Amino acid sequence: MSRPSYVLLLCLPSLLAFGLDPTRQGVNVALGKPVAYSPAPNYPRTIGPNDSAKLTDGKSTTGTMWLDPQAVGWMNASPVRMTVDLGSSIEVNEIDLSVGAGTAGVEWPRMIESYGSDDGKVWCRLAELVSPDSIAPKGGYQRAIYRGAEIAKSCRYISILVATRGALYFFSDELQVFGVPTGRHPISASITDPSLDLSTVLIEHAKAMLDRADMEDAAHQADRLGIPRPLRADDLPQAWSRIACAMGLEGVRVWKRDRFGPMGPHDLPSFAEPAPKLTIDVFKGETRGSAFLISNFLEAPATVRVAMSGGRAIPGSVRLAVCPWTTTFDGNRVATAIQYLDARDTGWSYELPPTTTYRFWVEIDGSTLPKGSTRFELDVSQGLRRIGTVPVEVRVSGALLNAPALSVGGWDYVDGSTSHTGLPASAAADYWKLVRDLPVDTACAAYTILPKPTHASSVFDFGKVDRWLEITPNIRQRLLFLNAADRVDDVSTENPAFAEIAGRWIRAISDHITSIDPKCRIMALIVDEPSTEEQAKTILAWQTAIKKYAPAVLVFEDPFFQDVTSPTIRAAIGGCDVLCLNQSFVLADKNRSALYAAMPHNHEVWLYGTMPDPKELDPTAYYRLFAWQAFAEEAKGILYWSFSDNGSSNGESPWHEEANLSHSYSPLFLGSPLATSLQWEALRDGLWDYELLSELRSRTRHTRWEADADRLLKQARVLAETGSGAKPWNGSTREAQAESIRKLAEKLLATAGR
Repeated sequence: MSRPSYVLLLCLPSLLAFGLDPTRQGVNVALGKPVAYSPAPNYPRTIGPNDSAKLTDGKSTTGTMWLDPQAVGWMNASPVRMTVDLGSSIEVNEIDLSVGAGTAGVEWPRMIESYGSDDGKVWCRLAELVSPDSIAPKGGYQRAIYRGAEIAKSCRYISILVATRGALYFFSDELQVFGVPTGRHPISASITDPSLDLSTVLIEHAKAMLDRADMEDAAHQADRLGIPRPLRADDLPQAWSRIACAMGLEGVRVWKRDRFGPMGPHDLPSFAEPAPKLTIDVFKGETRGSAFLISNFLEAPATVRVAMSGGRAIPGSVRLAVCPWTTTFDGNRVATAIQYLDARDTGWSYELPPTTTYRFWVEIDGSTLPKGSTRFELDVSQGLRRIGTVPVEVRVSGALLNAPALSVGGWDYVDGSTSHTGLPASAAADYWKLVRDLPVDTACAAYTILPKPTHASSVFDFGKVDRWLEITPNIRQRLLFLNAADRVDDVSTENPAFAEIAGRWIRAISDHITSIDPKCRIMALIVDEPSTEEQAKTILAWQTAIKKYAPAVLVFEDPFFQDVTSPTIRAAIGGCDVLCLNQSFVLADKNRSALYAAMPHNHEVWLYGTMPDPKELDPTAYYRLFAWQAFAEEAKGILYWSFSDNGSSNGESPWHEEANLSHSYSPLFLGSPLATSLQWEALRDGLWDYELLSELRSRTRHTRWEADADRLLKQARVLAETGSGAKPWNGSTREAQAESIRKLAEKLLATAGR
């Protein structure tokens, strides 16, 4: 994760001096009092020996906070907790916290809550601290006062909890508490863990946001249809039912939208909506799906049954799933989770909540169906009444493809020894069973499970490594993150003995892994996202050690070098066996991408992405077309941060991301139950697309179809360049383009193979 850019920005005039303020009730009773932090401030540019005094010394910063040692700062931490001991019981009237943000990747806080206590153990919620206009300031770098007023509670300890947006950065330079030492209004303390209470508050706020969004949507629909206003929140189900009736929609209705198309919980079909029909093109051995929608316009729940009939479908080749509504970190509602329904008597049942539209996912296992066309119907009924029929045609291609060759994985560090980003160690085996079905064929291990390198002993404890191997059997690649430093014990990289000590350590790990999993490739990530000359020197020293003493281990790097003209950096990159390029840092910058491509190399290329909240992103753009971009760049693998980072380190379920204290990076739902998503299915499509495009290029070379194939592959590369990436989920154009190219490629491949 990169730090904020060090750029000089114009800022607002300095704030008023901290201290006595005649417009407030009381004085700044926090002035000069020590502040305790949890976790400790960790932003390198602002760390100092007097951190405990910075927020209450009455001094504010004069420029950008993360460039000023007068501020305190955090990176990759949430929640941030600041506790001040006022020395005695004080009647607190107002709390002010000065915050800097607005540029260089530093976002405004998601929420700031204050808590009071008499003993520092049991707490009472005091007030939410909000910016003056009740929303985060906008428009470049600014300093803003987040304020909680009219508190009128007596306490000795004040604790401020900050839910940072995405757990990336948070900076503050002053904390004020205004009050008088009277203690007339004692607190009623009952909270033992303010962090958990903050999660509850976040859920409440998210629900309020959703209610407001629903009412705005309902009001818009009512205005469009001439339905009398006002609409009340308590009448939301009735309002939606009235809107549906005005459109001639009653009861339960079956309709269709693009399978990866965006939707809302109260979307309505148009007046002339065609009858839903699904056509699913699949290769032999491929698993692929499509979707239809069911809307319940009733003011009560409705149980629907979907039964398969007709044709010559094999029941075991068809699965049905529902996409329940969940809420993201930012409070947006999405229907992307794929929750499979239990089949009973060739059918499935589901209870639809009132006045809501749901997506149903039809999954086809192409390995169990014959080549050619298979037709059947999905009959949808409510009780004894049939409400719709969905004709389904599955077309199994005559073109033969091998299993996808593009490697895929995530920096997941799910090793079974400890919990990771909210996924408990006990769930590690189930997690790997879920992702191997994609198939994920690359497993990553953090340095925390590796024995520590040392020159004092050649005997190592591989207990944690063995547990990792046990839950990831027969996998194609293993990536070891070494988190290497410029020394082992007291032996620096400049010491001639370093190469042997480091190399024999790597060799011992490699030999142990291959003795249990002899077919896997082993790759070593020396420094994660290196960006400095010193890190390049460290990489060179470890490369030398690995190539001499453990030549079977491939050197893997994911460079973040801004300037690649330095001889040291060029040598470090040139010595890699696998170079993994970041989608947004390298590939999105044409000049930087050209510099990396122009460097002499003999390495394998991989790509990786690191965007938060993927459940809000266009599945086709961020997942399916990333494999197309890999084809265009002739890459052999793709990685993501991260399939397991669901942002729920506070213990909340990833099915309720609105309660998380940080962003999720996972396209999966790793709570109870485990589930995949539309984004995951788009990634699966991409792996097969990569194989299709690769086979088309290979099989048509030096044939009469080569020119046609080249034109089609050029279209694929253009779509990969323009359509791949973290795009908003607001349309289906890219999906339609990808499907068109896939169908033409499949047809041409089948023709060339005759």
